[in-house]
Amino acid sequence: MDDKPDSKGLALEDAHVRTLNLRALLALSIIAVCVLIGIAALWFIPITLDSRHQSQTKNQFGHLLEAERQAIGKLSLEYSYWNEAVEKIIYERDTTWADSALGSYLHDSYGITNIQAESPDGEARYVYAPGESREGDFWKQASSDLKDMKQAALASDPSSPEVAHTFTVVDGTLYLLGITPFVAYQPTDLDPSQIHGVLLMARAVDESTLAAWSQRYGLTGLTLDTGEGEGTDNPEGNTAIAVRDAAGTPVARLTWQPTRLGRDMLLQATPWGVSVGILFLFATTVLIMNLGKLVRFARSNITELDQQKQKLYRQAMFDDVSNLHNRNYLISRLEEELSRIRRTGNSSIFIFLDLDGFKMINDTMGHSAGDDLLRQVGSRLVAAVRSEDVVCRFGGDEFCLLITGIEDGNANNAREVAEKISRQVISELEQPFTVDDKPVNIGASAGVVVIPDDTANIEDILRFGDLAMYKAKLVSGNMFIYYDRDFLHDINYRNAIRHKLEFAVPKKEFGLHYQPIHDMQTHRIVGFEALARWESDELGQIRPSQFIAIAEESDTIVRLGRWVIDEALRDARALEQVAGGRCFISINISGKQLMDPQFCEYLDERMSLYGVCADDIYLELTAGHEVCREPQGLDMLHEIRSRGIHLSLDDFGTGYASLNYLQQYPLSSVKVDQHFIANMMDDTKVKGIIRALVEMGESLDIRIVAEGVETKAQEQLLVELGCHWAQGYYYMEPKPMKSLTQNVSTARTDS
Repeated sequence: MDDKPDSKGLALEDAHVRTLNLRALLALSIIAVCVLIGIAALWFIPITLDSRHQSQTKNQFGHLLEAERQAIGKLSLEYSYWNEAVEKIIYERDTTWADSALGSYLHDSYGITNIQAESPDGEARYVYAPGESREGDFWKQASSDLKDMKQAALASDPSSPEVAHTFTVVDGTLYLLGITPFVAYQPTDLDPSQIHGVLLMARAVDESTLAAWSQRYGLTGLTLDTGEGEGTDNPEGNTAIAVRDAAGTPVARLTWQPTRLGRDMLLQATPWGVSVGILFLFATTVLIMNLGKLVRFARSNITELDQQKQKLYRQAMFDDVSNLHNRNYLISRLEEELSRIRRTGNSSIFIFLDLDGFKMINDTMGHSAGDDLLRQVGSRLVAAVRSEDVVCRFGGDEFCLLITGIEDGNANNAREVAEKISRQVISELEQPFTVDDKPVNIGASAGVVVIPDDTANIEDILRFGDLAMYKAKLVSGNMFIYYDRDFLHDINYRNAIRHKLEFAVPKKEFGLHYQPIHDMQTHRIVGFEALARWESDELGQIRPSQFIAIAEESDTIVRLGRWVIDEALRDARALEQVAGGRCFISINISGKQLMDPQFCEYLDERMSLYGVCADDIYLELTAGHEVCREPQGLDMLHEIRSRGIHLSLDDFGTGYASLNYLQQYPLSSVKVDQHFIANMMDDTKVKGIIRALVEMGESLDIRIVAEGVETKAQEQLLVELGCHWAQGYYYMEPKPMKSLTQNVSTARTDS
């Protein structure tokens, strides 16, 4: 069959392209208008800023001119109070002294070019004008502007004399003038309550003055025009300001070149702006010409991005093995559900599941078989709940269910729903699975949390569910348990044990108790099992079932195991005296000890130290321990047996122990779990199992040991069944070494 392009699809795509072309043109037009507006703004703003800066500079310089004018007035006031000058100039007319003491000093220090002192009647008593005649031509030309100011100064109060200051032009030169009355300010020959004359000072505004102002106020090209006129900008674009006298009349004009940073910057940037505009027009033209191709390319990229986004979302929210949602998705749904519960007042149920027996299948059948089993479990869980409920794989062999929307918000109603679903789920998982064409049976332990009755916090929901699941697994497995607040106490107690374990061995809180193992035919003691006991200073007596499991979770079990081996071998010779002859010592070991590469070396060292024969040592392994199935663990077992040390399989008949272990492990004895011993009196099947096990042991040269013998009847039946050895409370409960001799003697007397 030939592949032909879809004409309708192509037409639809072309229509989309045309639509996008129109939208793109509209967008480009808007962009062009915005660019033009931006260019206009960039042109207008610098010019406006320059104009504002020019105006501010003009106003500032006007205030500075006023400050200069006031400065000459203050200077004249300062020297009008010089008593010696008043007397010598007004009354003594000592011009020689005045020129040297007053005129020269003011000229050299402040640039004063002209000085005249007048008596109250207007007579010129002293004139100072270097390079000019002493007739005072300067003051005659300026007197018309100063007449009113002199009269005001003479008429002022001597205690607060009038000060006058102004600008004036004389012979084309601008002068700063200051006028003040002479007043005696302390007792002299003069009357201090009267004005004794007028002092006039003038400072020329020359080239040096203009240069100083230019440098001080940052003005470029400052010049002086003594022609009358307002201070307006001239045609050359320079800035001008009027210089006014005391009456406000313009007498001269100062001009300077304004600073136009904005305009200069704009002129420099214009070529770049034109280049960018041309480049923009060129790019726009190319874009319009190739818009169709770009649209198709963009659409393909968008499709690829969508696919990538979906892939990333799946990686973030889904589990690759089971195809279920993962922990991230669960947490996000819990957040939504808690928000909904706060609005509606309804309830939800959280179920934390852990598969029972999955690890054995994963280890024995391989990881691919384990993954297949996880997928089948996920399918059954999804089928057991509603479509709106959440099923996720939390990690490993742990699954979580979130049952939502339970109305009425009643705890009893929620528990009824939770019980129904939990039983249904566990029942579904009890049904056989088919993995690699083989039937496989597993179970599930479940912890149930009712939301919000138990908690409304995501972290607590997960933690409480895990605690309840762990409790269900500890009880028996393959069951569900509701979360209870007492579980927290149990966990805190376990944490306390875990903490104290780190220091229990160095603090010598551990001790060994020994339980004798009897020969069923001769009734003599053939060995002792060493059992660790812990009496904590703070926690009191702690059961082995509590601290051994916790020690297994860390490396503490390795240190504790070494201590047990050391203590047991130390007591070996004393135990032979208790038994009345040669006997063996049986020591429980952990799978983690088997993974210790120095384990055999440590055994050799301890046996040599205490002189214990390898044939007198039995090491007990827990049935079904996963480490024993690992190649490294099996190699270690054979290495131990090659040294002559015996191996014993403990708790046979529980956990995952199988008859294959009798063939795989280099065993010398097998301990039948006390559960079988307790039930053999009433259950003929159990009796038959023990008989078959004894017969199998005979053929494999393996001793069968009965654990937990408590009655005479049990002992007699075990003798009839041919069991080799036995131990239990019927013979003696475990005792410390110091009281073992007395108990053994008593037990023999009673027997």
